[in-house]
Amino acid sequence: MALIHLASYHQQARSYYAKKISARRFDAGDRVLKARTGNSSKLDSNWVGPYE
Repeated sequence: MALIHLASYHQQARSYYAKKISARRFDAGDRVLKARTGNSSKLDSNWVGPYE
């Protein structure tokens, strides 16, 4: 019984997530920011860019 409920909840959570997500399309010439990865100090910017 619990396994069925868990599977139902998992499917419902997946559908709610899918409704909120939208594909991002970038065209040539668009200005974008890139997320910074790796270690950095807390005062550094979280983004690098803008890039075209």
